[in-house]
Amino acid sequence: MKLLGIIKLICYSMVLFLGIYVLLWLDGLNRQEKQFSLAFRKVAPPRAFDKRQNELVTKILLVTYFRGGSTFLGSIFDENDDVFYWFEPLHGLKLKPQFIGGELRREPHEILKEEVDILANIFTCRLDRLKPAILEDLFSAIYPLSRIMSPYRRCMLNNRIKDNFTANATPTCLHLAAEPCRTSPIRVVKSIRFRLDLVPYLVRRIPDLKVVYYTRDPRGIMFSVDRLTPDDLPDDKLTRGVGVVCGEMYQDITWLDDVTRSNDVRPVLVSYERLATHPHRTAREIYRSLGLAVPDRVLDHLTRITRAANESSMQAGLETTRINSTKTATRWRTDMSAVLLVAVLRNRKCVDVIAKLKYTL
Repeated sequence: MKLLGIIKLICYSMVLFLGIYVLLWLDGLNRQEKQFSLAFRKVAPPRAFDKRQNELVTKILLVTYFRGGSTFLGSIFDENDDVFYWFEPLHGLKLKPQFIGGELRREPHEILKEEVDILANIFTCRLDRLKPAILEDLFSAIYPLSRIMSPYRRCMLNNRIKDNFTANATPTCLHLAAEPCRTSPIRVVKSIRFRLDLVPYLVRRIPDLKVVYYTRDPRGIMFSVDRLTPDDLPDDKLTRGVGVVCGEMYQDITWLDDVTRSNDVRPVLVSYERLATHPHRTAREIYRSLGLAVPDRVLDHLTRITRAANESSMQAGLETTRINSTKTATRWRTDMSAVLLVAVLRNRKCVDVIAKLKYTL
């Protein structure tokens, strides 16, 4: 009995110690965020939020998929001098797909709310409300994926020691992103992580939001994913990869009617294959659907990247240049391995997605 009492005492002590450690960790995290906020206000005090000016701005969300040709789509906005363009702001959350019983599971409610908060703050240019994990993410602060954020990116890189940003990096540099955000008449965010079922919640915060839903044949997506990996994927990872791609697409297509019915938002539907096959015509259609005129600079850009002399690749496949965009869009039909094709066609949701998007089997 005495031994049992000692064991209980040890267990209670461990639980108490763990509880104190968690509380101290949370307190430290809150202090860090408060210090960041105070530092930002000292270095670059944010301007008062101008609601009237914000309402005059066109706000566009691009909802798409990993290896779905989304960098290609984003480039037709990034090349527009009137656009403030943010490439993948949710990348900093470092989310990984979760499965239960073989089915793709959504992120916890608090994560979904955070995703909505992040995009709402970007669309209203309240960038000082974003966490350092978003502002210091490699897609925002290192890789050249947005022309208009180049001054911010250069400033951040100048305040980087080895692999870490200095404590004052973001507070010192953030005005270089916030100012063009406030002054640009068009704000565009591209995300492969934001799903359509969250659009109604974002629309409550951004009532005049416009949405472009950009799809690609899941066989083309998986072919592109497979080309990124140097070795053949084991069967379990291959099956899971197919499950992630088609699971997300199936959920989005299922929710699409509800999103359209219950809100004023009418997503502009575009496919990668159409943009790649008829780039100029499709770009004009996209811009026209959003109530905008496509600039000549964007059309010239499309000519360059869809008929380039040499195919190039940068930053793990993020470069958009292609020898022939039409051939690239359909290359999977001739070069896709039989094993991968079978894995896609054995997935019920993949077959449903292919049918609903009117791709031919």
